[in-house]
Amino acid sequence: MAVYSGTADVDVLSNYTGSDDKFVGHGDNDNIVGGGGNDLIIGGAGDDRLVGGRGDDILKAGLGDDYLGGGSGDDLLLGLYGNNHMNGGLDNDVLVAGSGDNILIGGQGADKFIFTDKFDGHGTAKVVDFTIGEDTVRIDSATIHSLDDLSVSYDAVGNLVLSDGGAFTVKLIGVTEADFVAHADDMFQF
Repeated sequence: MAVYSGTADVDVLSNYTGSDDKFVGHGDNDNIVGGGGNDLIIGGAGDDRLVGGRGDDILKAGLGDDYLGGGSGDDLLLGLYGNNHMNGGLDNDVLVAGSGDNILIGGQGADKFIFTDKFDGHGTAKVVDFTIGEDTVRIDSATIHSLDDLSVSYDAVGNLVLSDGGAFTVKLIGVTEADFVAHADDMFQF
């Protein structure tokens, strides 16, 4: 596995050889593209753009407000800090949102959206393309153990909104009250 490391300045790191590589960004705003292979891509302190490409990649946002794009393959996208925009792309992806305000797009495939408070608490998240019967939501929290711990409401256009009354809020775009009533047991894991 080759290791590519950025500097404290703006970096552009890319690899299109198809091998399994590790990319690490540092300060400033980095643009890292993994290309082929099963890559590990780690953002730095700035507002980074991390793209996995082909292969089963792991993308980990840094402390800034990052974009994570999985591409094809079964990818793991970790947006634990900052306000991140995550797009799984093709295939079956896992997208993990932590303390920031995050936008999550699973893309094609059976995707899992995980919301955790293990990294400085919960944030507000919006899942743009939740597919009933295919995608799932997992809530990993010290204070939320079932749907009974959440308030369920709907925004002005009928999208499902879950909240703990504090910092945790998740909106599932396109999921209606009828969807929730019929499929809640299959949609959520705790």
